[in-house]
Amino acid sequence: MAENKDPATDTSATAPPMGLGADGDKVVGLMDTLWGAATGPDGVFGDPITAGDRVVITAREIGLGGGFGWGGGTDGGAAAGGSARKPADDAEATEAGHERRGAGFGHGAGGGGGGSGRPVAVITIGPDGVEVTPILDRTKVGLAAIAAWSAVAIAFFNVVRTLWGAKR
Repeated sequence: MAENKDPATDTSATAPPMGLGADGDKVVGLMDTLWGAATGPDGVFGDPITAGDRVVITAREIGLGGGFGWGGGTDGGAAAGGSARKPADDAEATEAGHERRGAGFGHGAGGGGGGSGRPVAVITIGPDGVEVTPILDRTKVGLAAIAAWSAVAIAFFNVVRTLWGAKR
């Protein structure tokens, strides 16, 4: 008889993909943990603060990004299916203080990420009901306006240049 598993408590349903190796599985597990913490209710809403007969809660916008990768390869030596080294190469390497040991192989991995958050609203709960007060980010609005007007100016000058060139 098949066993029914609860998706909320069954961790095998959200386990990291297999085949990445122990380190890859750790990275995927860490990313899942961080993503869940930042985007869950505790990441988006602040702790309630009681002030008299009112409760105030902040709401945030969260932005996350990241990536990682890994790979490996060979130097194309005889063991890798490439051309064999000449004995002169080995002699030169030995004279320079380097030791050759056949085909070279290397691998590496790296990753990075970042995040940001900003307040977007204050939620006030009191005897009169619930009030949501948006927080206006003037810098974000100003940068968006500059970008929009820059695009309009570039389009305008392109049209003028095209028409001016057509009259000549």
